[in-house]
Amino acid sequence: MPIGDRIKELRTKLRLSQGELGDKIDTDSSIVSRWETNRVRPSHRYIAKLAKALGTSADYLLGDTDDPSPSDNMLLLTPSVEDADVPKRLIIKNRDMYVDLPETAEGFEILRKFFDMQAMKNGMSPTAVVAM
Repeated sequence: MPIGDRIKELRTKLRLSQGELGDKIDTDSSIVSRWETNRVRPSHRYIAKLAKALGTSADYLLGDTDDPSPSDNMLLLTPSVEDADVPKRLIIKNRDMYVDLPETAEGFEILRKFFDMQAMKNGMSPTAVVAM
């Protein structure tokens, strides 16, 4: 199911208008309409906002899972790109912990170690993180 259909389905279940959803995520109803008709795909900065407002996971919105339940694990980048004066943060949240890290090389290294530990805990091999 395309992302726009998932957004519309969840929004209507919550009995929100497009304008109300737009207000929750700091955009307007015309943008929500374009997403729901699959004319435009939400940018990455709106995926986390949509997931939170709609009570689901980014994985569900992106089609990586068909389970609309909120995820136990979340990675959020905050604040948005427009907030250039505010240092960006990496926030890791799961049922066991909550970590707020600076978006720096050191923060990304801690994040990589976290994901490697989670992978080993789940019997998977750690993945390599490539710096961009």
